[in-house]
Amino acid sequence: MTSNRHGILDTLFSSGGSPLLRWAALGILAGVAIGIVVALFALVSGGGDDGPGVVITPISTSADAEPAAADPAPSTPTQSVTAPKPDDDTATTSTTTEPAGEDTTTATTTTAPDDEDTTTAATTTAPDDGTSTTAPASAPTVSDLDELHRRYGEAPDATLGRLRIPVLGVDAAVGRRYVDAKMPNPTGPGDVVWYDFSEWDGLGGVPGGGGNAVFSGHVDYNLQIPWAEAHYRGEGVFYALNLLSPGDVIEVEVGGKVMQYTVKWTRQVEANGPDNVWLPILSGDVSVDSITLITCGGEFDVATKTYRDRFIVRAERA
Repeated sequence: MTSNRHGILDTLFSSGGSPLLRWAALGILAGVAIGIVVALFALVSGGGDDGPGVVITPISTSADAEPAAADPAPSTPTQSVTAPKPDDDTATTSTTTEPAGEDTTTATTTTAPDDEDTTTAATTTAPDDGTSTTAPASAPTVSDLDELHRRYGEAPDATLGRLRIPVLGVDAAVGRRYVDAKMPNPTGPGDVVWYDFSEWDGLGGVPGGGGNAVFSGHVDYNLQIPWAEAHYRGEGVFYALNLLSPGDVIEVEVGGKVMQYTVKWTRQVEANGPDNVWLPILSGDVSVDSITLITCGGEFDVATKTYRDRFIVRAERA
């Protein structure tokens, strides 16, 4: 059976149809076909939400954002948390100790440990450290501090004042040493030095200033005298420091003013001990104007020409 109905295509492409309408229809059909082909191609090539997208992170301009930290300023001694080290001057048989601070709650009740041999310094003569060649071959050898001072005078740079310990017969000239990275030695066997810790926040103090003034002296000596053509081998100014006991008096004279201190405790510690041992010993945070005296102690190491320990005396203003 043949239908009498005609579709739009029959009408457009019949011999009686308008040519303009025929070309318009062809253009529409061609556009639809191209659109279908493009859509199919997009689906086949993996389009959609399953693939990784491009993530764009915006730059925050919020006022709450913190600025980048600036490079820290170079550290200075006043910011250091590590105690300065002693001057490792092996030219002497006795070296000053490294700094440290003090626990004032135990300092007033602690005496020198019983298990330490604190009599070594008082019974041992100056060891031969092999440095005697520094003196001229014809230089005389002196073995007594009184004779040394009588013949050659006291250390010329020890002009700050005097330190006296009546019970030990000590009357010594005091010099000054600025503490940078180390604690320098006294000049000779008979002088004492006060350490200027002004660049170390929280350490030391000025004599009579309410802090903790730190002094040191040699226990013995075996070297040429720096200011004389003579060699000294014998006891140092703090040779008998370990004989002090709580209650003994120490006098410090600076600028014509004499200040008296009473010994509160003594202690022997390792020379190379950790900061938690040394920092309390040299801390300026004390409740009473104080002084700390330091000298060598313990066994003498022939190889390094140094003593193993340091003997400490703490005294408070009377």
